[in-house]
Amino acid sequence: MESTNPKNNAATGPDQAPAKAIKTLRRLAQNQEPARKRRLRKKAYVQQLETSRIKLTQLEQELRRARSQVRFLFLN
Repeated sequence: MESTNPKNNAATGPDQAPAKAIKTLRRLAQNQEPARKRRLRKKAYVQQLETSRIKLTQLEQELRRARSQVRFLFLN
């Protein structure tokens, strides 16, 4: 007759530690690719933000120049 006692279960014996380590390593390996993709997406997002910031700064400078030209035209 087979016992249902967890202490007699093969998964809880001395082989449990290596099996757990293997599962942990497998999980870490499976997580590497999604983590790499997340880092790449974040890098692309940050680069896009930086590009947008530069464009916005250029537009603000252009707007300041245009406003100063308008003031100059109306004052003369």
